[in-house]
Amino acid sequence: MQPMQRLAMTMILAMAPGAFVHGAEAAATPTQESTTALIAGQKPEGIEVERVAVEGKSVTVTGTGTSNALISTFLRNLDSSGHFAGVELVSILATTRGANHVVEYQLYLKIK
Repeated sequence: MQPMQRLAMTMILAMAPGAFVHGAEAAATPTQESTTALIAGQKPEGIEVERVAVEGKSVTVTGTGTSNALISTFLRNLDSSGHFAGVELVSILATTRGANHVVEYQLYLKIK
């Protein structure tokens, strides 16, 4: 490698070292679609996800379930998936929609 090439490469690596390390991937910014897909993959039958709000790596999930036990299973699935951290139940409310008994929930989590 020529001295000028070496200097140019050194400057490039100094500006963005993580992007040029062999085998390293650039930190991906989570998208609404990718996050929603990861969350949907963890929901058991009987859980509906109505809204996923992504702000940076913070996520708020709202929806309904047929029971408290299913919502608890959903939280455990999210927590053990390896994709999320700090999964917490923000609110839960038993209510009716039409003739159906539902449990509304709101979750908060962080993307790893």
